[in-house]
Amino acid sequence: MSADEGYSNHPEKDKSEDFFSQEEQGHVTHDMKSPFNGIVGLTEAMKMMVKDEVKKKRLTLINRAGSRYCGMVEENVVSDKLGRGWMKVVKTDVRLGAVVEEVVELM
Repeated sequence: MSADEGYSNHPEKDKSEDFFSQEEQGHVTHDMKSPFNGIVGLTEAMKMMVKDEVKKKRLTLINRAGSRYCGMVEENVVSDKLGRGWMKVVKTDVRLGAVVEEVVELM
């Protein structure tokens, strides 16, 4: 059976392609982010229990990596929505100094 044949019987077939792809996108995004949200939550909990500062730093690195991954998935979704005209870009200021301080703190 080809992909087209399998799709011909799909209950969502009559809905617009944009609606279907947006719905599908939501499922994929959720499936990609869920494991990393679990890692972020677990490392947060472990940081509260650990006394060793070196271990806390390592947990912080894992935590931030998981958070960054979730952010990248979200950015891909936003990028797609921008491309389809579902969202608009708004210019905002960024406090670069705070970001640099955070990186230096982890070193």
